[in-house]
Amino acid sequence: MSLLAFPADRRASDIRRCASALQQLHGEEANRFWRSEMAGFAATLKRQGMDEDEISRQAGLFMHAVLMELQLAFAADEMNASALGGYFGSRQNTIDRSPLDGDLICTVQSAPGK
Repeated sequence: MSLLAFPADRRASDIRRCASALQQLHGEEANRFWRSEMAGFAATLKRQGMDEDEISRQAGLFMHAVLMELQLAFAADEMNASALGGYFGSRQNTIDRSPLDGDLICTVQSAPGK
């Protein structure tokens, strides 16, 4: 019997949870968190009967998705910081995540009174 797992890089809530935690953690604490997450991830897939090669592939997909989420968060922070610093003059720029599909939404609004 073949086991088809939900692709690890599509587990949006787990990806966001890990990225959010890693934004708050640093150094050895972040390393411990990540090692624990990946050990639990691999153990779950192994219990479900997945072979080692597929576990490794899924772990790579998940890690890549978390890294992409971290990069998006960093870009959003940079853009929001630029907007707050007056870089864009009388406009306010923000990047948010759509509540429906997780896509990023960039908005540009005129500042009040401008």
